[in-house]
Amino acid sequence: MRFLFIYPNSCKFGTFHIGIGILSSILKKYGHVVDLFDTTFIPEGCEEYEFEKKVIEFKPDMLGFSVKTVDCLLAEKLYDRVAKMNIPAVVGGHHATLEPESTAKKFGMVLRGECEIALPLLLDKFSKGESVLDTPNLYLKKGDIFIKNDLAPLFENLDELPFPDWKLFDKRNYFESPYLDSALEGSKCLGVFEKSRGCFFSCSFCSIPKEREIYEGKGEWHREKSANRLADEILAFKELYPLDAIHFIDDIFLSPDKNKMAEFRDVFKTRVKIHFTSSERAERIDPDLMQMFKDAGGYQLWIGIESGDEELRIKMLNRRMSDETLIKAFQIAKECGVKTRATSMLGLPNQS
Repeated sequence: MRFLFIYPNSCKFGTFHIGIGILSSILKKYGHVVDLFDTTFIPEGCEEYEFEKKVIEFKPDMLGFSVKTVDCLLAEKLYDRVAKMNIPAVVGGHHATLEPESTAKKFGMVLRGECEIALPLLLDKFSKGESVLDTPNLYLKKGDIFIKNDLAPLFENLDELPFPDWKLFDKRNYFESPYLDSALEGSKCLGVFEKSRGCFFSCSFCSIPKEREIYEGKGEWHREKSANRLADEILAFKELYPLDAIHFIDDIFLSPDKNKMAEFRDVFKTRVKIHFTSSERAERIDPDLMQMFKDAGGYQLWIGIESGDEELRIKMLNRRMSDETLIKAFQIAKECGVKTRATSMLGLPNQS
């Protein structure tokens, strides 16, 4: 069947969407025809017109929205624009996972959580004219009732995932990526990759603690790709584009298992040889791990401070780290020759 992904990127942050990329590769493997409508490079105010035009040209059998909370209004406007065409739609992403009822009221169908298993099952049933009501992850409004299906197990072995469908996206996502601002000066082409999934922590402002809760009993939460599998993926991207910078989107990057981190260092030094940036929690940084990060090609590490007020940081944000821990993390990075970027939040309640 013909499936159109929609990425209603209202903030216009131009970067490759890994989730859509992986799902596209999976659907193509099963014989579906896939395309993408990405609002990133469409001028504000023109998205609805361009979407209707895309739908008319592509003639999809189903629409698939990936939605963050900040993108809800734009997603609804796009859906409303083509509602008269009566094309079924399914919505995934963080917002749909945590607010399935309100999302299903608007769009009809929601797939919660990770969808590498659920989405191809949904499309297979739909294309055969079979009932989709027993599809895992499904949250469906049917008349006045909601069907709330259990989640499929987590995709535990990330090495078994296909490489993302990089060609689905506009190449400007690689040559004009905002992450190039953090890369080594002179870098021209940046790829975004994931080394792992599943943050252990419970920051009050993050969706991850709730997502971890709904996946309880569904498999190992934190999962990592092997170093060689990750290198294979990066080198496959390099065959398509002149890759000279990498950003890993992992919330927590450093492997707590130092043997794994040493393997990552050795593989990247010998096979990849491209500098990279990523993020890490201050309390997980120690000199050995930081040196391995540097030796593997680590150029810059983003470390979340979020608030310089220790009491506010701990009590309101549930980031249980002292000022001393934060200061030490930045000192370790500096001593290892790794550049740092601090992420902070402004306008928190009770802040002047």
